[in-house]
Amino acid sequence: MRQNTTAALQEALAKHNAGDLGGAARAYRAILKRDPAQADALHLLGLTAHQSGDQARAIRHIETAVAIKPKEPVFLGNLGLAHHAAGNLDLAEGCFRRALAAVPAYYPARLHLGSVLAAQGRDEDALAEFQALIDITLSDVPAVARPDMASQVLSHAKAAQALRNLGRFEEAVEQYEHAILLAPNDAELLASQASLEQIRGRIDAAVEIYHRALALQPVSPQISLNLGHCYLEQGLFDEALTAFKAAQEPIGGGNYESAVAGIASVHERAGAYDDAWAVLE
Repeated sequence: MRQNTTAALQEALAKHNAGDLGGAARAYRAILKRDPAQADALHLLGLTAHQSGDQARAIRHIETAVAIKPKEPVFLGNLGLAHHAAGNLDLAEGCFRRALAAVPAYYPARLHLGSVLAAQGRDEDALAEFQALIDITLSDVPAVARPDMASQVLSHAKAAQALRNLGRFEEAVEQYEHAILLAPNDAELLASQASLEQIRGRIDAAVEIYHRALALQPVSPQISLNLGHCYLEQGLFDEALTAFKAAQEPIGGGNYESAVAGIASVHERAGAYDDAWAVLE
């Protein structure tokens, strides 16, 4: 029975890892039909629901798995993710803390705990969790005991955001630089650093970093929009106009109205008031 269940779980997990959430869910249900208390199948069935956006179903299945294995950190971590996605931030926090109480070295739970604390506006507490992960990364522990590369990048990036929210801009820049050193081709990280430099009034630095981000991700309305505002502040109207026009795509997108307003601002700053009104009509 156990051997058959193990083989069936492996087949179901192969479908899951291949992105066939429906096929995986059916396979997990088939296992549970034979063995309703199979905790791994319950957990993974809940995970397919979470990944499909059905958080209520995810929570129900994973809670049942946790009742069977109450100290399994992966189960508790994914239950926390489902609660977070459902907006149950207090419950999510509790799940991540239970996972860490069970296995203190379960780094994903610490990363997600920091994220849920940040979502609650508790930036100091969030920063402490991200810093704990960073400290482990920088310590002398063997590489196998450190967080994986993705977790390291996220720890620095999320620490930077928490520091930014706290108004500790110079420290935030340092964290972005650490993250970018680990992930130099991440356009979103570069854009986040550029946005911080823009807020600090370091417009030349922001422009240079936005261009690096656009070189990696040429079609990015938000980056183009921010770049347009930098050029506008520098008085480079032609460059600003080009950037705002790039931010208009796709028409009807989330940045379209802001891009139109930017184009109007360029004309207004250049003294072409009729052109500004024409854009806004």
